Amino acid sequence: MNDNLAVSLLAKVTKWDDKRLSKELPKLSFMARTKYDSYSQFDPGFRFMSSFAQWMSQFDKEDVETIYSAFNKHLTFISSEQIKYLVDLMYSSKIKPFIRDLAASRAGLSRYQLNKIETSQEYKIQKRLSLVVGLSDGSHTDILRRTAGFSNEQVLPMYYPNQEKLQDMYDELQKDSLLKGTSRNLFESLFLVDDFTASGTSFARKEEGKFKGKIIKVLKGLKPKEASTDGKSGDESSIELSDLFVKDKIKVNALFCVATEEAVENINREVGNYLSDNGMNDLIQFNVDCVQLIKSEEIELIKNHSGLKNVLKKDKYYDWTAILTDSYRKGKHDEPYWGFNECGLLLVLSHNTPNNTMPVIWEDTSKFRGLFPRISRH
Repeated sequence: MNDNLAVSLLAKVTKWDDKRLSKELPKLSFMARTKYDSYSQFDPGFRFMSSFAQWMSQFDKEDVETIYSAFNKHLTFISSEQIKYLVDLMYSSKIKPFIRDLAASRAGLSRYQLNKIETSQEYKIQKRLSLVVGLSDGSHTDILRRTAGFSNEQVLPMYYPNQEKLQDMYDELQKDSLLKGTSRNLFESLFLVDDFTASGTSFARKEEGKFKGKIIKVLKGLKPKEASTDGKSGDESSIELSDLFVKDKIKVNALFCVATEEAVENINREVGNYLSDNGMNDLIQFNVDCVQLIKSEEIELIKNHSGLKNVLKKDKYYDWTAILTDSYRKGKHDEPYWGFNECGLLLVLSHNTPNNTMPVIWEDTSKFRGLFPRISRH
């Protein structure tokens, strides 16, 4: 469908007169050109205006204005350029200041003596003894590595590395000329990075009495191998993540480009409970932060948008057999039309739409096709 046909269909569906069309179309066309057309999950040859017209045509005529009003007022689309900018900010506003403060403390400098700190030997050492681990395929560790100037031996694109890679990292630490004569040849800081979280449950949760999640899995790997009865620690020929780190107060920071207030609170709570329950408070110092925080009151504004809930409650807009998967049911789902864990977001990332966003935005079934169809990561 070309844009002219899409506009004709849109005018027919919305019943907008010429005056309303001349007001709305320039805004939609501008956003399509600058952002929406770049959505990665559109079918080949498909663009935003045709997707938008078809999407709107699926709603009852009495629901069209409510849906458009919510979309127009609350939808946030984060482009690939904006993601790159957020990753750059993650380093300059979160990682770099953290490393700088550690160096200042160890070198006995005031944290405000920026030039002295950043040109000091201690700053270089602290940066070298930092490891970055990506928590998903959307963590953009390649961008972060280039922005920060980290070496390949300081970045793991995924949180389940093979032993060969861990061995290479360990060997590089042992022979690094920067660390010679310091008796410091193990990582001291760990940065766990990802692009987005809305509920936090995929990173840290307690399920059926057991702690689960990507962050929990990494933290388990930091616990030193237990010694066997003969005084040796397991298979000494195999190297694990814990072998790359100091054995006291590993500084772990979970960092996200975008996160909701609820997700930050949930991760902090669940990780804190995990560390306490497993006697790891003396081993790990944990913190979670993000570059762009979505506050709870912002989400409430969306959920309280006039008439929106009544529209979303209509089952005719959903194929629940496809949406309510086992992973979806792990979150709150009494009101599943708000998205996974009832997050109630209207947010789209250029490479995919989170399932925490309302399903009418991302559903892709024979019954209903969303505006920005998503690819499931599960």
